[in-house]
Amino acid sequence: MRRGGRGESSVVYDTPFPLAAWPDVPTRVILCQEDHFLPAPFMRRVAQERLGITPDEVPGCHCVALSHPRELSDLLVSYLD
Repeated sequence: MRRGGRGESSVVYDTPFPLAAWPDVPTRVILCQEDHFLPAPFMRRVAQERLGITPDEVPGCHCVALSHPRELSDLLVSYLD
C-alpha cells in the first residue's frame, strides 16, 4: 500500500452475489489479441465455458483503448446496431 493510501474493502469478496440469475441482457466479451495479462486462448475458453459465447476480437494489448482506440470504438459503436 502506498503511504497515506487506504486498503480496499473486502466487502466485494465477502458478499454473495445478490441475484438468483444473470440478468437477461445482451452480453459481449471483447478479446484483445495481444493481451499478456488475459491471453487470447484463455479468454476464448472462459467466454465459451462461462457465457456460451464467442468473444469479439480486436488487435491490441491490455490497454486497447490506448493502443487501438479506433478499432475498439468501431466495435463498441457496432453494438448499437
